[in-house]
Amino acid sequence: MGGGTPGGRDIFIFHRTCCSGVYLSEEDERALSGERGEPVAAAYRVLVAVGEFLGAKRLIPISSAHLSGVNYANMGEEGLEFLERFSASAKVSVHTTVNPCGADLYDPPSYVPRDFLERQRRIREAYLRMGCVESFTCAPYELENAPPPGSHVSWAESSAAIFANSELGLYTNRESGLSALAAAVAGKTPEGGMHLEENRVPGYALRVDPSAVADYLDYQLAAYYAASRTSSDVIAFIGPSRPSRPVIKLMSAAIGAAGPSSMFVFSDSAPRDAEVEVLSAEDLARLRREMVGSGPIDPSESIGILGCPFYGRDELERVAAELAGRRHSPRLFIQTSRAIESSVGSLADSIRGSGATLLRCACYPLAPVDAWMGTSRIYADSIKAVHYLRKRGVDAYLRDRAEILRSFARGPARRSLDGHGLGQVPGAIYLRPPGERQVVREEL
Repeated sequence: MGGGTPGGRDIFIFHRTCCSGVYLSEEDERALSGERGEPVAAAYRVLVAVGEFLGAKRLIPISSAHLSGVNYANMGEEGLEFLERFSASAKVSVHTTVNPCGADLYDPPSYVPRDFLERQRRIREAYLRMGCVESFTCAPYELENAPPPGSHVSWAESSAAIFANSELGLYTNRESGLSALAAAVAGKTPEGGMHLEENRVPGYALRVDPSAVADYLDYQLAAYYAASRTSSDVIAFIGPSRPSRPVIKLMSAAIGAAGPSSMFVFSDSAPRDAEVEVLSAEDLARLRREMVGSGPIDPSESIGILGCPFYGRDELERVAAELAGRRHSPRLFIQTSRAIESSVGSLADSIRGSGATLLRCACYPLAPVDAWMGTSRIYADSIKAVHYLRKRGVDAYLRDRAEILRSFARGPARRSLDGHGLGQVPGAIYLRPPGERQVVREEL
């Protein structure tokens, strides 16, 4: 997933002595001519084409790449065949992580078809053969060796790219799977788009009544609405205070699902020259009704999905604490990476011991899990999950994490560690403490 950029083989190359186009250094020219092998030359052809589209003047080094195009449900047979051909001789030249698979290959469920699992394994092996990290996550920033602020990277997962620009202080465009792969092999990316400070300025602002934002679902709804209304690279939110990191993750995912924007900020006032729109409390409530639906969750006829984007260590620890002491349906799926699972130690065992399914390195909102498990109704606490499930024709609804956990519980509910019922105090889970200073990036 992620915003697309063009790429191709038959393009006119401007060499470094030319007065226009993408400036190529001598090193770039040698790579383009094939001195480093055909995979590198092909990567440079893609990058130059993207650079021409962006109006970039040169290629710049990157410190990391993150690749999409991993889930077989998205790639299909043609994507698999291309990847196997390319990976036969290609190697990445920078730290490169990859998106989730379509199924848990470390403990394959019996309901996933064998041919799907086999093709998914081939995709995994192709990426590992090129030297990619065995990460398989949509949240590479939760892993060790995350790039420091100010780094230029090439990330293809839309939610990760938006989070990188908005929260981490990184510089990346919303790459396509192909352009990110080319950048990973070449170790460079065009210096255009979100890599330039002058492009990281809001062109659209959404004014939201802070009193209308009751919880983290409303933050997502506002983000989803804003992204669907603009093609601006950067969105500003006026009114609500900046929420905590987990909510920023969810907002990044919502924006990536709904539109082409690459970054968002929070502001006390309308940015100069930005188009300003108002989201009223009534409109926010209407949007919430459309996404939430009505009626209780029936766990016998539905599926619950948490962890979209993938849970990090803190989020997984919190869920483990809330699951403890009660039994849950295995139809409750909690998504994370294998690395994060390992980092929480015995807590992963306690999650499984609760009966819930801990899903490693697999993205079910983009896999045909509804067909595999014979259900047409899925609940998630992520608008991105609901968005893509609905696009596939699934009856999907946005619900609070507390409600999902309660609905898929088979035993008596327990109090959370802070003495409150989960969901009674959403601020204890997701929002910064009341009165904490609003954080606004000074450079924006």
